[in-house]
Amino acid sequence: MMKSTPFGYSAFKYGLLLLLLAIILALGASYTAPQIYEESGVLKEGDNKDFYIPYAYNRIIEANLILNSKNATVLYSIDSSPEAASFEGNLTIPGYVTSISIIHGNVDYRFYARAQVYSYPYLGYVAFLLMIIGTVLTFSGYMRFLRDLRGGKR
Repeated sequence: MMKSTPFGYSAFKYGLLLLLLAIILALGASYTAPQIYEESGVLKEGDNKDFYIPYAYNRIIEANLILNSKNATVLYSIDSSPEAASFEGNLTIPGYVTSISIIHGNVDYRFYARAQVYSYPYLGYVAFLLMIIGTVLTFSGYMRFLRDLRGGKR
């Protein structure tokens, strides 16, 4: 018996269902959520410290480094451009400081960053796999429909 639409073929229906599921999973993989990263401690003369925020380098919304010392000289780097600063008391450095070196003195530091990160990035791989399988199933179901449609007109 000839079916009048491709929706009568299970391969076509399941293929479309997998494609719809792939779209939903891809949207879930693109969901971002705010993440806060904080670190504090004490650095002594000659110490070096690198600051790293995993998976968020290009999505940093706000970042700053607050230094406190009686008398200190530091060398810090923002986007690979080193700058030196001598200060007494508090020094706030806005921006994503990637590293700091203490040239003179002892420094208390507090690093704060707020970034947007992908919460479920691995759903994208599953969505891609479902998209491939769904496309193959939909195509084969549609080809079966066309074959039966052509055969039914003879």
